[in-house]
Amino acid sequence: MNNAYRCVIIILTHNTAGSLPASNRKGFFCMILNTVAAMSAGFVLNLMFGAPRGFLNPENFVSAFAQKLEKTLRKFYQDSPEAQRMAGAVLIFFVLLIFAGIPLALLILGYMFLPVLGLVLDCFFCWLAFSVRDTRIALSSIFRAVRSGNYNRAVKSLEALTGTD
Repeated sequence: MNNAYRCVIIILTHNTAGSLPASNRKGFFCMILNTVAAMSAGFVLNLMFGAPRGFLNPENFVSAFAQKLEKTLRKFYQDSPEAQRMAGAVLIFFVLLIFAGIPLALLILGYMFLPVLGLVLDCFFCWLAFSVRDTRIALSSIFRAVRSGNYNRAVKSLEALTGTD
């Protein structure tokens, strides 16, 4: 078993980084270093290319999946408010299971079998998670509209940024 995974198991079973055995400290440091490198690379990718569009944009397929599952669950849980709350809990469980569990499993498998693949996947998922460039552009548009006194354009830009009206 890789030192980084031993380190994670030790941390999850109540030990802290300070009480790691000397042989696992190196693995723990490498795991932290990989995470920082992946986050940095994802951030730089986002600054260069912006948030992914279309198929790769997680907002598209997560919201589409959640809407389809919600329609299905509404058919089965229409009886009472308690049943609808249960349907909401089931919805949250499955969305998190699929959209957090699958990437986590891919990362663990990638790091176990080919650490470079794990790092590339980690960078890719970090790129998907950030939207720095697009947010900066939208906020600049809102700022320019407010400064010029065009409040309707500012409101429309804010609605586009937040996805609400």
